[in-house]
Parts: sequence; structure tokens; C-alpha cells
Amino acid sequence: MKGAYMTTGCVILAGGKSSRMGTDKALLTIDNTNFIKKLCTKFDFMEEKIIARGNRAEIAESTWSVIPDVYPNHGPIGGLHAALKSCQSDALFCVACDTPLIKPYVFWKMQEQMNTDIDAVIAVTEDGKYHPLCGVYKKHVADLMEEQIRKDMNRIMQVIKQIRVEYVQLHSIEDGLLNINTKEDYALYIKEMKL
Repeated sequence: MKGAYMTTGCVILAGGKSSRMGTDKALLTIDNTNFIKKLCTKFDFMEEKIIARGNRAEIAESTWSVIPDVYPNHGPIGGLHAALKSCQSDALFCVACDTPLIKPYVFWKMQEQMNTDIDAVIAVTEDGKYHPLCGVYKKHVADLMEEQIRKDMNRIMQVIKQIRVEYVQLHSIEDGLLNINTKEDYALYIKEMKL
């Protein structure tokens, strides 16, 4: 049944190594605030709010719970797994900390597509690229994620191939799905902000 009622919280994945950036992406600044605070403000309307921070807990947002990974060093799947395991909600809207430009209405577009017959709703952009770190995942998907992690299979797309998924077409620029992964991405964004 499409649009079936379920409680949906939010998880911001902010525990990555940021190896391409060379510094913690969650703490980079945008519009005079860091990426993580920007996202916390955008999604503060959510009832349950979680920051999956890997093994680092130095971020404190008063209304957000900061949780460590159950299985450290497994990348985004580890953070999403930990959040789904710890949440009280039926599902979680997942957003990565390197997408601080994402529009809050993206959550509503995805939530509208969630129904009792599917396990997740995932973003796909105009170029056909899947964005598994922008999606709504039902709590029970954590069990399959745990199986994958224990096999050292750390790609969320491996999980997505095994569950029932609905895809929502989004636009990378208009909907704010552009990832800021490298120093060059960040410099380009800062330059365009000054224009």
C-alpha cells in the first residue's frame, strides 16, 4: 500500500575517512556553518535524529543522537547498519554529510514512494547514477547489512540488489545531490558561492 503510515527518522552518515578530501568533510564550512550542522538544521523537523559517526563522537548537536558503528571500519554500510539497529523508527531517511546542499523536500518525495511492499526507496539522478546514501531504508534491512558486513562485503549496492527497492528520479543540482568529495569540489563550490 503506497504512502502507508510509518515512522521515519533521519540518519546523517558522518563517519567516513574523508581520504579524498584530506580532512573531515563533516566539519568543512558552508554558509558560515559546517556541513554537519547545516544538515542537522535542514532535517531538524524529523522526530528521531541520528548522526552515525563511526568511531568519532566529537560532534554534539543537542537534539541529535550520535552513535558509533557496531562494526567499525566498514564504511557507510557500517554507519547505516548501526543507525537502523539503534533506531526506534520503522525506517530511516539516510543522507551523507558530503551532500550539504540537499533540499529537505527530497525526504518527502522519497517518503511518498515508501509502501508496505518495498524495503527501501533510493535516489537516482538524471545521469542514471544511483545514490544509495540518499534513501529511506526500513529497519529490518539492518539484518541483511549485518550479514554482508560479516562477509566483508561493504558496498550498500550489494544489499540493494537483494531487497525490494523503489527508485525516485532526482536532479543532482536542483535537488542538491552533488557530493563535495575532494578539495577541488569544495574550492569550486566556494568559488561559485562568491559569484
